[in-house]
Amino acid sequence: MGKTDILTNTSGYLDKTIRVAYLNLFSLGAVSQEAGEGEVMIALSDSISEALSVSPPDDEVLLSSPLVAFRGFVQSISKQLKPEQGLVIALDEFEKLGELSATGILSEDFLNLLKEIIQEFPNIAFVFSGLHSLEELSEELSDNFFHHLSDSFLPIHVGFLSQDETAALLADLDEELKLGCLPETSAEIHRLTAGQPYLVERIGFELVSFYKRNRGEGDHINDYSFTSQDLTAIVNRGNFLSLCRYYFTGVWNQAQKDGPIQHEILTTLAKGQARSTVHLQNELSVTAIGKELEILKRRDVIVANDKGEWKITVPLLSYWALEQSQI
Repeated sequence: MGKTDILTNTSGYLDKTIRVAYLNLFSLGAVSQEAGEGEVMIALSDSISEALSVSPPDDEVLLSSPLVAFRGFVQSISKQLKPEQGLVIALDEFEKLGELSATGILSEDFLNLLKEIIQEFPNIAFVFSGLHSLEELSEELSDNFFHHLSDSFLPIHVGFLSQDETAALLADLDEELKLGCLPETSAEIHRLTAGQPYLVERIGFELVSFYKRNRGEGDHINDYSFTSQDLTAIVNRGNFLSLCRYYFTGVWNQAQKDGPIQHEILTTLAKGQARSTVHLQNELSVTAIGKELEILKRRDVIVANDKGEWKITVPLLSYWALEQSQI
């Protein structure tokens, strides 16, 4: 139930006249220096053709004249769409475009083409999804690859679930067996996860698995509600945190990638005690960490309490980080 799940499930919540073409740019793998732009266009064209059940341009054409061929394909799609129809092209992990630009694989003309499509074809829209905002990447990338696009997009923050939303998600974990959580169990799950969607869903999955493992094939009880004791049983298992590692390592690796200070901030906060900005600066022997704190806050990794002191938003992340520091 992270951003990827939202994008891949969007079609089910839209009017049938709106189609979504989804492409995770990490699925491109290693893109060649010589024909990389064409390879990106092939992947884009394939995702569109799958969403609309139309034939994409020949690969040879896209490889030889990628921008011209893709523009012609999009133009033909726009003309085929009825007045009430629309196409959303969803690019997940869009930061990959910046990486391909930095290595010279994508030209500035590629980005100009995207902006041209946005402006010229009102029945076709783009959604970019990633850990960064376009504004952040415009500041970080020296070639300003995303600078000219930032004014064409509306930022949408994908936040955490509220306690009520967490309870609603956990109320029906298995439709056939009618499994759900008691209110106090849902509240404790929300406390542990802060409503982080992937973690909430993962704990729900583990509760259902726990139920099935501990009851025989014909020994299921319908309308069972998980208790706090059930939750404690799965959380206290030795491998529980490793089961949630995709979220933890994602946050940790991104902090390391963005620089040592962010990683040091999280390592310090993982010890459990909230700290003020000044306290963190003194403890880490740095003069200014405001920018790093703001980035971590914007990504929902840290949050300030009512005293203005910082702590890690998700308690489970603190537990995992502390465990890693002791290995």
